[in-house]
Amino acid sequence: MGARDRRFGSSPPTALVSDEAALRPLRITGGVSGALRAALAGWWREIFVLTGLNLLWTLAAFSIVALPPATAAMFYVARQVLANDFFTSWHTFWQPFRRYWWAAWRWGFVFFALAGIATANLWIYRDFVGPVWTILRWVWATFLIAWVILNLFFWPLWFVEEEAHRTLRATWRNALAFVAANPLPALVVTLVVVLLGAASLLFGVPLGVLFMSWTALLATATLAAYLPRVRE
Repeated sequence: MGARDRRFGSSPPTALVSDEAALRPLRITGGVSGALRAALAGWWREIFVLTGLNLLWTLAAFSIVALPPATAAMFYVARQVLANDFFTSWHTFWQPFRRYWWAAWRWGFVFFALAGIATANLWIYRDFVGPVWTILRWVWATFLIAWVILNLFFWPLWFVEEEAHRTLRATWRNALAFVAANPLPALVVTLVVVLLGAASLLFGVPLGVLFMSWTALLATATLAAYLPRVRE
C-alpha cells in the first residue's frame, strides 16, 4: 500500500477500510458529475424512506439534543443507499443513532462551539470600520466557511476509517487533507448544500423532505469518487 493510500494525515496510520460488520466498500466513478448522478439515483430509489428519515432528522434538529446523532445516522444511511443496500429502513437509521450517540455529541459540541465563536465574532465586528476590522471579518468568515466544508466530509470519512482507530482529531485531520487535495469537488458540494439551505430557509419544505438526505448523499458520494482506492 502506497503512502498516499495509507491515510491523509501523519502517523500513526489509519487504515481506510470500512466497518466490515455493517458497511461495504464504496467506490464511485466520474468525479463530481458521477457523485451527483449517484446521489440522485440513490435518492430516487429510496425516496420514500429517505423522505421519512429526513423528516425525522428535522424533528431531531428542533430538539437540539438528538441533532448530532441524527446527523451521524443520516450519513450512515446515505452510505448504505449509495452501496445499493436494498434493506435500507428505519432500523438502518436507528442502529447508528444509538451506537454513535456519544461520539456524535463530542463532534457536535466542538462543531457548534467553533461555529458559534466564528459567528459571534462576525456579528460583533459587523459595524466596525477600518482595514483591521475588515481583515478580521474576512478571517472569521473564511474560518467559518472552511469549518463547514470540513464537517461536510467528517462523517463520510468516519465511516471509512478503521473502527479501532477512529478519533475525532484524526477524522478532522483527514477531512482537511481531503479538502486540500480536492478543493473543487469540495466547493461544488458546499455550493449545492448552501443552495439547499437557502431554499430551506426561504420555503421550509426542502428542509423537511430532502436537505439532510441530499447533503449526506452528495458528500458521501463525492468522497467515494475521489478517495484513493485501498489495495486489497
